[in-house]
Amino acid sequence: AQSYMRKVDKSCGLKKIYMKNQLKKILKKEGKYCIQADHLFTFNQKDKRLIEKYYGRSSCEVLNPYYGLEEETIYQSVDDHQKEPFSICFLGQMGRDENYLAAIRLIEIARKVKKQIPELQVYIVGNQPPQQLKQKENDFIHVTGFVEDVDSYLRRSTIAVFPLTLGAGIKLKVLRSLALGLPVITGRVGAEGIDEEGDVIVMAETDEEYEQKIIHLLRREDFRKEISEKGRLFIQKRFSWEISERILSDTYGKG
Repeated sequence: AQSYMRKVDKSCGLKKIYMKNQLKKILKKEGKYCIQADHLFTFNQKDKRLIEKYYGRSSCEVLNPYYGLEEETIYQSVDDHQKEPFSICFLGQMGRDENYLAAIRLIEIARKVKKQIPELQVYIVGNQPPQQLKQKENDFIHVTGFVEDVDSYLRRSTIAVFPLTLGAGIKLKVLRSLALGLPVITGRVGAEGIDEEGDVIVMAETDEEYEQKIIHLLRREDFRKEISEKGRLFIQKRFSWEISERILSDTYGKG
């Protein structure tokens, strides 16, 4: 529902009317199942608050989402020698509007950064990139399409940037990037449910803020290392499996 609320805010005319109609249907469906379920789980405190606000149900538990990495991977040291200098990575299923639009936005921002950092390389990684996105490829913009191992691009890149304006819920690509020791630049939408105060995520909203913070992070190795370590520790403390395991055990029993 929150995703459609954002689409309503960003649309106009007939599209806005259509989105409002879809939002009403989704609120009705979500409310029905949130009330009927015997147990309700969310992936973050923000969604728990929204469920209480819109559907009147406060009895739900917060579980950590599985973001594709086992715990031992999070504790592995980051090898800076594998990094490609001055490189940016963006992950996302490119068939989704929120990812496609964010990738297009990042490319426009990167063109400005390129004037300051000529060595810049940008990797747009994700399945089903539209032809309009593929046409943006050049000597420093790389649109990969589907890849077997997205982590190889995260590990080789200097920073991850997610200039999202649409979508809702916790962004697993942000968790995955932080867990692998990659400094992350994103805005309110990308950080929600993870680090909305910007303690370990480098926050940006406008294109100018993204440009400035990308340049700063790419040029400041000492700052990158500090942010990288803080991000990994944050994931270890806040998104470990121990709490979720206890909640599920209490809910469903151990045997």
